[in-house]
Amino acid sequence: RLFATAYERRWPVVLFVDGGGSRAQHPRAGMGHIETSGPIGRFSFLDGLPELNGWVPTIAIVSGPAFAGHASLAGMSDFLISTPGSSIGMGGPPMVEAALGHRLSPNELAGSEMHNEGGGIDLFVTDETSAITAAKQYLHFYSHREVAARAPDEVDLERDGVTIDADAVISAIVDGGSLFELRPKFAPGLVTALARVQGRPVGILGNRREIDDGVISQNAATKISRFVELCNTYEYPMLSIIDTPGCTVQPRRKKQSDPQPPDQPGLTRWHTRALLAHQQRTVPLISIQIGASGGIAGTLMTGASTTRGVPLMKLGWPSVEMGRRDGFSAV
Repeated sequence: RLFATAYERRWPVVLFVDGGGSRAQHPRAGMGHIETSGPIGRFSFLDGLPELNGWVPTIAIVSGPAFAGHASLAGMSDFLISTPGSSIGMGGPPMVEAALGHRLSPNELAGSEMHNEGGGIDLFVTDETSAITAAKQYLHFYSHREVAARAPDEVDLERDGVTIDADAVISAIVDGGSLFELRPKFAPGLVTALARVQGRPVGILGNRREIDDGVISQNAATKISRFVELCNTYEYPMLSIIDTPGCTVQPRRKKQSDPQPPDQPGLTRWHTRALLAHQQRTVPLISIQIGASGGIAGTLMTGASTTRGVPLMKLGWPSVEMGRRDGFSAV
């Protein structure tokens, strides 16, 4: 009933999804089996959120164990917030113990810390109070109401011989205190954030050259595509700050204790998801190139300039680099 009402009235939905999944009901009299179906209505818990997807914002807050159906609710939400010590998994500790004989705590089995590093969580905060505050901040952008603009932070962008990073450029453009970064621990070399410019909501992409040289890996490519889809769905105009030498796979772990992740195959497939997302994008995008734009990486940040996704405006600093210096790697 909640999902149906939210659908009819276009209300955003915020769910606290701690729990262990569906509860089996009492055996039906004389039927000899367990009843697991819920009440009959317009939407069940499994198809309600998919119906709301792209229609209204859906937010899941996980501050404890969330397994089975509860994990599905978390995963189907537009925006997933979690806290330290919580967990998200399809099979809980009792199932693992019954099947494998291993006894694990919920956090050992499927800790949110792991999901945060792997990109499964949009925002990782300290506690449930902070999660509620973050949910309100996220919904504040959805209202599209123009708010009183605060002056951007004062940033010196004219330092001779010093590379200016994307974060500094972003701070000089957006309203002070309005930046709301999503998935900061996943592909950290790429910024995805909501913010306000002169009181209006915008989505921001940016390459952090100081992290892995700003290259676009398969993780960064999937991060771009998801963010472009989010901005397009809720009609946030976009700003792209470009400074990347190109695309690459993740570096290989040299030994098991090495903190670097192993090579993750899939760049050839997943870089195209960003191109597809831009191709379907209908919101305007302005790009500012502040450094390199090697190979096809710049196109992943803006969409192809010969298609429906063509940027509204492309700006660049005098010192920018385009393509490659040698013919062998030129695109």
